[in-house]
Amino acid sequence: ESFVNQATGRCSVEGSKFWFNCNPDGPYHWFKLNWIDKREDKNLLYLHFTMEDNLSLSEEIKARYRSMYSGVFFQRYILGLWVMAEGVIYDMFEEAKHVKRITDFYKELLPGPCYVSCDYGIQNATVFLLWNKGRDKKWYCTREYYYSGRDEKKQKTDEQFVKDMIEFIDDAKIKAIIVDPSAASFIAALNEKGLPTMKAKNDVLDGIRTVARLLNEEKIIFSDVCVETIKEFSSYVWDPKAAERGEDAPIKVSDHAQDSIRY
Repeated sequence: ESFVNQATGRCSVEGSKFWFNCNPDGPYHWFKLNWIDKREDKNLLYLHFTMEDNLSLSEEIKARYRSMYSGVFFQRYILGLWVMAEGVIYDMFEEAKHVKRITDFYKELLPGPCYVSCDYGIQNATVFLLWNKGRDKKWYCTREYYYSGRDEKKQKTDEQFVKDMIEFIDDAKIKAIIVDPSAASFIAALNEKGLPTMKAKNDVLDGIRTVARLLNEEKIIFSDVCVETIKEFSSYVWDPKAAERGEDAPIKVSDHAQDSIRY
């Protein structure tokens, strides 16, 4: 918003005009409120167009884009609507599509290196997820570790979590353990044991969009042993108070496995 204010304040040539082109966001976004909703006061010409208006896209490409998104992302990116993010975040998640027994897919798994994604907490839950790539180019979440210091009424130290990590990995060949960058002490403890780590990208909304797209394309599959992770899909919801502030954000409850998936 400050950039737009600075830029428009410098259009001092007589007869100057502003041109804006954007994907829509939530209905309380500052640009929607201060510009689009005030288009008559500001003497603006407002054009709403959808993907169908893009004459350079073939029908095949448009079909591919339609299949990539659902829910709020479909309404915004395909239909061009300024709609609120509300309800369940991953409304495209279906156990029938996204959850399988490991015996149904273990032959698909490549023998190469795996990854562990990790959301670290002391009172909050700590989650490890083991990811294997398949020959079909899908990613399979094959194991889950879930420990909540609050629920168990007993906190674990970094050293104890590292021990649990080693047991969790077992004989899997790990390329990297992807960890929330804020968990500096845990990353240091893992490195002390010679375990390879990678700092996660912690842009929540970008991560949600990516996971939503991959779920929509059925490129992420979860083993049925990942019980807590599967449970969280039904309770991972958009925060209505954040939406009223013009922000998209999940409610920070029952989100630890979901954070691990994003990483």
